[in-house]
Amino acid sequence: MHSADGPLRFWGCVFLCIATTCSAQATDPKPTRPQMPAVDYPAYASQFGITGTVICRIQCSPSEGVPAGGVVIEQSAPAGVFDQAVIEAASRLQCPSCEKAMCTYRLPNVFTMDSP
Repeated sequence: MHSADGPLRFWGCVFLCIATTCSAQATDPKPTRPQMPAVDYPAYASQFGITGTVICRIQCSPSEGVPAGGVVIEQSAPAGVFDQAVIEAASRLQCPSCEKAMCTYRLPNVFTMDSP
């Protein structure tokens, strides 16, 4: 992705599986981490060189393949600038196979801009 001021860089998501519900059996394989779809750098943030971080939480159900509990913004800096872009991308996320349990993932998203 590029802007008139130079290349933009979105440092994707660093995935951390933080919890699997109690209904998982000890013999169930560990769920694989989800692959976050591309997140669009908001035009306003790009125009003014704003960088930031958003941590969102999603829950994946074993049957649906998409976030079942919605997307929750846990932390955002600067507040509100990148939230909607992260929510839209996370809503398109294809959840990994969680055989018998609801899986919860925390997905940190870091937005930075390269210098021209």
